[in-house]
Amino acid sequence: MDIEGLGEALINLFVDLGYLKTYDQIYDLKDKRDELVEIERLGEKSIDNILNAIEESKQQPFAKVLFALGIRYVGSGAAKKLADHFASIDEMLNASEEEISSIHEIGPSISGSIKSFFSDKHNLK
Repeated sequence: MDIEGLGEALINLFVDLGYLKTYDQIYDLKDKRDELVEIERLGEKSIDNILNAIEESKQQPFAKVLFALGIRYVGSGAAKKLADHFASIDEMLNASEEEISSIHEIGPSISGSIKSFFSDKHNLK
């Protein structure tokens, strides 16, 4: 999602401290600001910068969000083609595997992977 300042080490720290268990909880960190500023080596300015970058990441284009989900076989190029074809993630979710694979350069491996990914309730959440 290109969240500036939120790298692997910080993600691992937040996971270890119990602030993150799923990807979507990144967007709930703002509710823990007072606790986060107390973490050693982090302070108000660092946390505020991270929280602002998280908020800004909500403005990413659909293709980048789709790529960031980490769906098998969906690289940045495939994500762009899918985003160009579907107006929203809901439209893509409702598409059949055949409709997805009919998109130029999107084959059955990608369409099957997308349908499989979104058939998992955890991923849908």
